[in-house]
Amino acid sequence: MSSPSGKSTSPFSPASSSPPPPSPPSPSIIDKVKKIIQQCCQQYLTEPQIIAVCQQQHDIDPVLTAWVLKILCEQNSDYFANYDIQLRLRDQVSAYNYLVQKQVECDKALK
Repeated sequence: MSSPSGKSTSPFSPASSSPPPPSPPSPSIIDKVKKIIQQCCQQYLTEPQIIAVCQQQHDIDPVLTAWVLKILCEQNSDYFANYDIQLRLRDQVSAYNYLVQKQVECDKALK
């Protein structure tokens, strides 16, 4: 994907400058957030979607989620690089399927 500036954008790119939470979270809270993130990754959610799930379904501060994501990405850079590729591929397949469906509709309209 490319942004208007010509730079490549990623569906999953945790903010590198994500500030730490205002107060140090307990290890149990960090583990809880990690488990939720792992569940979200199994569903191939993007960073904003993961943050929304944590906030809306688990009442977890978005700053904390972003910080834990940043830490996980630093610790597992290969995994998240591959995860980003999988998200891009998913988006490309969705776009392709949409275009195929539009072509079928156009073909039907011409008959």
